[in-house]
Amino acid sequence: FIPIAVDYERLVEGPSYAQELAGGEKKKETFGALLQTPRALLRRYGRIYLQFGTPVSLKELAEQQLGAGAGAPSLTLDVDERGSDSRRSLVQHLANRVMWGIAEAVTVTPVSLVAAALLSHVRRGIPAGDVAERVDLLRSIGLGENARIASGLAEASSSPVAPGPIHDAMATFAASKVIEVQEAGGQVIYQVPDAKRTYLDFNRNAILNRYV
Repeated sequence: FIPIAVDYERLVEGPSYAQELAGGEKKKETFGALLQTPRALLRRYGRIYLQFGTPVSLKELAEQQLGAGAGAPSLTLDVDERGSDSRRSLVQHLANRVMWGIAEAVTVTPVSLVAAALLSHVRRGIPAGDVAERVDLLRSIGLGENARIASGLAEASSSPVAPGPIHDAMATFAASKVIEVQEAGGQVIYQVPDAKRTYLDFNRNAILNRYV
């Protein structure tokens, strides 16, 4: 089993994703929707990061969990001999190991850092300076843990008002009307409307395991 992490800068099905999180019914796939796919693929959704984690051997896991001989070439478990509880334990261990591998392979992207910084603020508006401090902290933790960092992000400015990937990510959210940008007292203030928080949730949740 090879853990694979696929990280998007922009969610292709953003509106339907937000609707489902709000309790809406998931739309069934139809032939008509399939015909509309080419139009969606012609739009620009930013970069997609594809990362591969360390392969997981089922044979080795079986031997670790159930003892020598459990990882035979057939990889079949005799329920009468080892018990259904042992098999369930092995399956759960495998699932946990694969998910851990995916979390390790996740790419820390500009949009995920900005989303995490915005949603970590409990007040209504967050100044650009506070965003920069939170982005810098999260990036530093990621670098310290040898996380996979998006190209050009490691040395870029953490300020959302200075040219660079963080500024571009904030501009993308603003253009999509996910955030509102205002100026007050000589500062740039960012606000996330309650109805738009689910859009940022997707990007933040992509790297959440890295910081838990």
